Amino acid sequence: ILSEGDVLGEGIVLRGETIRPVPVATLSSFRDPCQLSSAKFEVFRKLGTGSYAVVFLVREIISGYESPSAHQDIPFGDFDFAPRSSRVYGREFAIKCLSKANLSLTELKVQMVEATIHQSLNLHHNIVTLHRTLETDSYLLLVLEYVPGEDLFYFLEQSRDNGDLDLASQDAVASQQSTFTNTPPTPSLLSSLHPGQLLSPGRLRLIASMFSQMCEAVQACHEQGVSHRDIKPENFIVTDGQGRGANGKLERRVVVKLSDFGLATKDLYSSDMDCGSAPYMSYECRNNVGPTYATQSADIWSLGIVLINMLYHHNLWSDPCIGNEVFDQYRAQPIAFLMQRSPGMTYEVADFLANRVFCLLPTHDQERVRVTAREFGYWARNLPHAMG
Repeated sequence: ILSEGDVLGEGIVLRGETIRPVPVATLSSFRDPCQLSSAKFEVFRKLGTGSYAVVFLVREIISGYESPSAHQDIPFGDFDFAPRSSRVYGREFAIKCLSKANLSLTELKVQMVEATIHQSLNLHHNIVTLHRTLETDSYLLLVLEYVPGEDLFYFLEQSRDNGDLDLASQDAVASQQSTFTNTPPTPSLLSSLHPGQLLSPGRLRLIASMFSQMCEAVQACHEQGVSHRDIKPENFIVTDGQGRGANGKLERRVVVKLSDFGLATKDLYSSDMDCGSAPYMSYECRNNVGPTYATQSADIWSLGIVLINMLYHHNLWSDPCIGNEVFDQYRAQPIAFLMQRSPGMTYEVADFLANRVFCLLPTHDQERVRVTAREFGYWARNLPHAMG
């Protein structure tokens, strides 16, 4: 789609097509447009590839780029007259490229929903910012905040990938970090599979801090009428940040940001069943228990599964479908199942998850019984104590 050295920006010709702004209605009155209306960006490298998009790291060109339009009388086509070595660069951004190839008019409108919803959100320190939306005839280009780091899934799978080769280093980490009385300043403990470290106070403090941030992000979306509908580890980016410690001084801390609004909706109730990734889908979304389901409440269920991922490096079930052997065991004895499936989980935690998060009730009761994202985050802050 893009190559290193490509220059992007409004009015620039890319692969024979002019880049133009998308008139996305920004509903938020608190957004900072980052003054990008006339910005030019140079592609530096590919950051990742997903099922429907490719993401690139770009840098804002402050000076040293001369548009070919300034030399229309010279027949050199798309030639860039300013050498790259003379350019001065500013901020870094991520550009998400979505192909329009072979999409119907209806499908193109659905694709645009991601930009419309994401760009309507107020700025929030736990949500990746969408600054601007551009397009060509062939691609939709989302100019996003660049968040250096890895997604949550990376940290949850890191030790599993390393296997036995990393046992010695895990022993060292366990020895050093078991003495933590404050929240660990890096996410390294999250990757630990060490038996003595999995539910250690330091690791539980880290999970409590990270998960409460994730709940804050989802709550911010819900307060603006947006349901994410694809809550999973791959859609949270973990990065370094700073926060005020108990002494009031700035300290290094782990920051988590919610990303990827490709399945988001502003519908409070949806008939779009089976939306998202199967292990994280809510019971009511997966099983057609009613003509519609409450989308915000479904996000809470998904957050609960992510919390189990963070604590134990596994999912409770592969599919929350009636007839799935493991899920049926949960339906029969929810609290006992959670405690058996999750060694070290206390009755207090299992009871909360079974009755306030993974509750199996009709849609109108789900909203009344299931916690809000804010309530879930407040509860999670006490996780080290609740887990004993």
